[in-house]
Amino acid sequence: MQDGDAARRLAAVKVRAVAPRLPLGEIVDDVEFGRGAALAGSDGVAAWIDGPSAADAAVLWWARRSPGLPLHLVGEPPLGRVARRLTGLDVAVWEVSGGDVLRTEPHAPAPRSTVPAAHEPFAAAIERCGAEPVREHGVLSGEVLGLEVCRIVGGDEPRLDVGVGAIDRETYGLVHAARDPEESLREVVASVRALRGGGDGGHPFARLASARLLRCRVLAHPSVVGAAALSPAEPPHPRGGMTIDEPCVATGTSTDGGPVVVVCAAGADPGAVPFAIDARLRESPGARLVVAVREGNVTATMSALAAMVRPAASFVEVPRTA
Repeated sequence: MQDGDAARRLAAVKVRAVAPRLPLGEIVDDVEFGRGAALAGSDGVAAWIDGPSAADAAVLWWARRSPGLPLHLVGEPPLGRVARRLTGLDVAVWEVSGGDVLRTEPHAPAPRSTVPAAHEPFAAAIERCGAEPVREHGVLSGEVLGLEVCRIVGGDEPRLDVGVGAIDRETYGLVHAARDPEESLREVVASVRALRGGGDGGHPFARLASARLLRCRVLAHPSVVGAAALSPAEPPHPRGGMTIDEPCVATGTSTDGGPVVVVCAAGADPGAVPFAIDARLRESPGARLVVAVREGNVTATMSALAAMVRPAASFVEVPRTA
């Protein structure tokens, strides 16, 4: 609690210091939220941020508190990725550096990279073992119901590493060094499918990568999000570790024949809308944008924020039976 209080006090000092250089009008209130602080003016609202997660919290606070005023997010560089994630919202991002307060231009979407040619032959082995080959940001891996169970690693001498996550792959490799990797992968695939096939079970394998498990169900039943057909797409940036349940992406055709980008998110994710904006910019900027979550996980503020995006985004709650 003390750390949180100290962070809020520091944020309040910083946003106060830069406020005179922002188009806020007359300051009428100062507010603390989460680990941050903001100033509400007659012409705009300003909040100090220290990265994407703080920006997400500030944007949700703004959507609930002052959606009729422009939001100014201020922090230390680099904030180009933050600016890109908020494209289409009435939000300006400013970087403070060397005494200057400068408007931040959104970074361009991450360039696409292909899987190394030496890794591609392993895709057939992944399929033979019952997993789905997944190509994202130059990495070939295998998933079972959205959970990664293997990955191709190595440069000149690539190999199939089996396991759920980096630590599990390393452990599995040490314990089963003399075993045929495909035999090991078949065993892991069967175990994961049995534990994960029931959906929202109590085993950790059923809870990991829940956004990707939801995507599997949306891909199987695209009509639940108003799509005629969907296929997986890579996220706008490489995903983190297995314990980070990041949103994931699918693209395809809407039931009206136009393009659609669907982002599947776990629970009431405060970063779901900024992530979805980022995904649409990279995949199809003019497409219809849908954020899919399990039923009961859309807050009024999240829904209001999605409606503020231009072109608009919308939430769809996916029934547990889908």
